Amino acid sequence: MSKDWTPQQHYFADLYMQKEYNSNMREDFINMKISFNGKEEPFYTEEDKVILKKYRELGFLFSRNLLSLYERTKEHPIRRNRLLNEIEVQLNTLIDCNKKNGSHCEFPENVDNILVKWYLGKLDSDFYYNQRNNKAFENYLFNKIMGGK
Repeated sequence: MSKDWTPQQHYFADLYMQKEYNSNMREDFINMKISFNGKEEPFYTEEDKVILKKYRELGFLFSRNLLSLYERTKEHPIRRNRLLNEIEVQLNTLIDCNKKNGSHCEFPENVDNILVKWYLGKLDSDFYYNQRNNKAFENYLFNKIMGGK
């Protein structure tokens, strides 16, 4: 069994696939179907797809956890959307830094340190499965939205 990709690795694998194979993992991912009892059904609802597309990078790299966070914070849409917009901008800053400087990127100080740890797969100290890294990031965002530290 192999280790999961970090969000950073996932992003650059997608970029490589787009360039080398004209693959569109993002659209394939959003439009994915599952087979249940012999019947093929969409994995994501239309409502889910709107959320995943609204936050392009978070939607792709954080997917199910983004949807879970949306559900958990539905009573606070203004705070949630404000924070997620900020995180999306900061995530794009990290990605742009990587594109320009490769793995030697010095991430800007104005980027949330927890976001950087999540992006690098270091939020969960025993990173092996991205699910744990994502859950830790989801809980961090949830606490920020709900007014915690």
